[in-house]
Amino acid sequence: MMTDEAVQIHTVWKILLAIQLVISTLAWALYRQLPLKVVSRCWGWVSQIELPTSLRPTLIGFYVWLFRCRIDEAAVTNLKEYRSLSDFFRRELKPGVRPIDEGYILTSPCDGRILHVGEVMDGMLEQVKGVTYTLSDFFGPPGSDICRNLAQRLQGRSGKREDEPSTSLPEDEYMRALMHQCENRLFFCTIYLGPGDYHRFHAPTDWTVHSRRYFPGNLFSVNPSIAKRLRGLFSMNERAVYFGKWRHGFFSLAAVGATNVGSINVYCDQDLVTNRRHTPKTDGNYHCYDFTHIDNNNDDLPLDDAYDRDDVLLQKGNGGGVNIEKGEMIGDFNFGSTIVLVFEAPRNFSFSFQPGDRVQYGQGLGSGHIDYCDHIM
Repeated sequence: MMTDEAVQIHTVWKILLAIQLVISTLAWALYRQLPLKVVSRCWGWVSQIELPTSLRPTLIGFYVWLFRCRIDEAAVTNLKEYRSLSDFFRRELKPGVRPIDEGYILTSPCDGRILHVGEVMDGMLEQVKGVTYTLSDFFGPPGSDICRNLAQRLQGRSGKREDEPSTSLPEDEYMRALMHQCENRLFFCTIYLGPGDYHRFHAPTDWTVHSRRYFPGNLFSVNPSIAKRLRGLFSMNERAVYFGKWRHGFFSLAAVGATNVGSINVYCDQDLVTNRRHTPKTDGNYHCYDFTHIDNNNDDLPLDDAYDRDDVLLQKGNGGGVNIEKGEMIGDFNFGSTIVLVFEAPRNFSFSFQPGDRVQYGQGLGSGHIDYCDHIM
């Protein structure tokens, strides 16, 4: 039996745990109510203010020091040439600083830290170890804009038209319907871009983009410390998800917004405007864009006017959509954020990085070597 003193200590311990739980619950409830979208829009506006030339080395230099930016890797090392903080966030790298590992068919799309990698199990992904969210929450209801198999599977179950949104598919069936080959598996990789990282992101492989879904969402921080505590974080946040195919079947890349991310820019998608003050309402609370209608002439691509078309190698795919070559620039964040890849691959595909590892754009992301994958195919 416990002594009176032990009982008292145990009771006090339980009271302290209860108090901690109440404080934590109230703190998270308060955090969810913060005007993070307004704060992020304001930060986006501030970051684009043109700085006096004489103050640029001091102000931008302080940012470089604070977040340990590798200014030696930047194409422009003279801080006076960056007109604003936004210009610095979106800086280009020197040619050859990030060589593309041609030995792998999948390379890292950005610089950052691996939050989690693995296989999608029963339609569930892990944002960090032990904290999960569903494919259907992240991608939205099944429809032919994501994958025609999804729409056909839904139509077969309910008799609805392909273009009618619904969430009636079970998570495991939703997952299986995405895949082109039943013997393959679905994998995911989540990379967090910190404030000091290179803020552009690139194509991790040769693939064809068919469509995009933009979810207005919230702008919670995607810092790993928040991701550990806020379940479904990536499904709640603003994001632009691009769907298409690569050599092994289904492929998607999602750019996820976060606190103080003034904007997400995707160069082949001029219609994308993120972090708006007034977002037009749509059924399902997302906005679709179809890339399969684009003409073969590159001049018809909806590229951002701020970028040279010759620098972004995008072409009309043979089966519709936009082809993007591995390593080519796709877009940028106006501050750090997160990239989520979800893709189909042979069942014995494995990653060469673990959660917590640092990764750089262009590094081989998995063990699926080109010769190995060609042998499987």
